[in-house]
Parts: sequence; structure tokens; C-alpha cells
Amino acid sequence: MDLCIGFNDYWSKPSEELLQLIHDLFANAGYRVAFNRPYSNSMVPQCEEFKNYKSVMIEVNKSVYLDVDGITISAGLQRINGLLN
Repeated sequence: MDLCIGFNDYWSKPSEELLQLIHDLFANAGYRVAFNRPYSNSMVPQCEEFKNYKSVMIEVNKSVYLDVDGITISAGLQRINGLLN
């Protein structure tokens, strides 16, 4: 998997439409995308003022942005940054 979109299954879960929008953005760019796999959930502030806060995590496999040596940043980083921006 190239990207994992993680979210919680309770009050902080984003709408299905937003999750699908994020998925499609990366899938249409040619990335393999999964929900809550291999990682799951996302971080959420535990404060009353954030009770309507929606949370999503986007985990990027390092093979997407590192060269085969696992150390050198590849052009894939700029591509991912462009999509996120």
C-alpha cells in the first residue's frame, strides 16, 4: 500500500464524502490507497472545545518518497506535497 487513510469510528470520523474525496485524490494520481490498513485511527484532542473536531491521518509509505537506498529523498516527495497542497 502506498497510502493509508486512517480515521476513528466515533464522533471524530470525517464524512464518507470527505474520506472518498481524499481516497480518490490519491487513487486517481496512481497511488494504492487503503482505509485503516495497515494502520488505523487518528489523533484527536481530548478537550471539550474540540468535540465537533473531525480527524483523519494520511500515512505515506516511505517507498513513495525515498529512493531505493532508503535514505535519499526522491521526486515522489514533491509529488505527494503537491497533492496535499
